Amino acid sequence: MGYYTAVIYLSCATLLMFARMIHDNQQIDIDTKKRFSVSYLVIIVAMLAEWGGVALNGAPAWTMPLHVLMKAIDYIVTPYLGLRLVEIVMPKSRLLKYLRLLIASNSIAEIISAFNGSIYYVDSQNVYHHGAFYSVYVMVFVSALVSVLWAYLKVLRDSSNTYGRSTISIVLMVAAGIGLQVFFGNEMRTICLAITYGTMLLFVQYQEYYLRKNEIDLSEKQKLLETDVMTGLKSRFAYSNVLDKYENLDKLPDNLTAVVFDVNGLKRINDSLGHKAGDELVQGAGECLKKAFSDYGECYHISGDEFVALLEVDPEYLNEAMVGFNDIVASWRGEHIDSISVSAGYAVAKDNPGNINNLISIADAMMYENKRSYYSKKENCRRKNTG
Repeated sequence: MGYYTAVIYLSCATLLMFARMIHDNQQIDIDTKKRFSVSYLVIIVAMLAEWGGVALNGAPAWTMPLHVLMKAIDYIVTPYLGLRLVEIVMPKSRLLKYLRLLIASNSIAEIISAFNGSIYYVDSQNVYHHGAFYSVYVMVFVSALVSVLWAYLKVLRDSSNTYGRSTISIVLMVAAGIGLQVFFGNEMRTICLAITYGTMLLFVQYQEYYLRKNEIDLSEKQKLLETDVMTGLKSRFAYSNVLDKYENLDKLPDNLTAVVFDVNGLKRINDSLGHKAGDELVQGAGECLKKAFSDYGECYHISGDEFVALLEVDPEYLNEAMVGFNDIVASWRGEHIDSISVSAGYAVAKDNPGNINNLISIADAMMYENKRSYYSKKENCRRKNTG
């Protein structure tokens, strides 16, 4: 009994320290902290109830009611732990509904057994025995254990096969501890120890999963921020980030080319055909850029009718890409409008020493020169047609 008492004491102390560590952990949300802490409290109550039942076994007759109470608490609280552990990883699962019903039914059965001895009873010598329907409790306990295994495997299996294997290993370790006590009885009380270690290992595993999930969520949010909703190209946010990256370089790569684009006639289309047609024009320009330049670098939609492509490409491939872009633009057709026109200008870092902003300014100046030329030619054509 002395060794068993020491095990219970150390297990309770370990769980309390672990609960404190969880409380101090800044990487886990408050609700998850509460669920783990309550689960550890449930384990401590179950262990103390089991210890009390063992300590009172064969004790003076006047302790018999307390002995029965200890066994009732033990048989009610231990399966309840399964519900708490499932709630940690699946707080809104339908499984919880069935587990709550199962645990509530078991609690009622254990309370009744305290009076009629159907599942457990204490004889006139104050010695504990299994009742005729003890197997019902075993089924409840196993159901709770299987539910924990299923819940953790379901949550963790999408992240890594390693999580699934280690979860099974943890549950098998707990099952082995339970089996040893069931087989050897009072000679080997290992259930509390197995559950203590099992829940601690599940927390360590869940914390790793939780941190990895947060990293993935942050990565997905970053991807959303860096993607332009209208065109599917990189966003202005991503454009600002890449400019910062190039600003920090001592020297721009010689083959870095900045290409600036501006959609011609967007305001006229918006005013005459509506914004739906204007949006289609912008989306069309984005499609053309993606088809022409995606193999050479990144394209960014930086404002309504403005785009920038930052390419690290040799001069011969740049000319090839620009010719390809013009061909793609010429063949583009939309639902509301049947053609698109884009003015472009570019600058190569090798020929224009300086920082990234200087390179883009040079490309921008060329684009506006081409844009003026486009509108000048269009105006001359209009005058000839009306003259």
